[in-house]
Amino acid sequence: KHVFDSPDGFGEWFLFISTNALKHLHEIRRGDQNMFGIVGKKIKELSHGLFSGSNQKRLGAGITSLFLKPK
Repeated sequence: KHVFDSPDGFGEWFLFISTNALKHLHEIRRGDQNMFGIVGKKIKELSHGLFSGSNQKRLGAGITSLFLKPK
């Protein structure tokens, strides 16, 4: 089971992920499960409105467009 297979653990904020960012997520998932877990954790933090310096910085050359909107 992967971090995005169910809504478990996600918060009130909707996540809008661009096509390009989704492509990068798939690449990370296939290539580095540890990094995919880190990215998933950070996205879940953002979905709960937990904004910090560590969950808003770029994690390598990956995800480029992620938009948040309260439910």
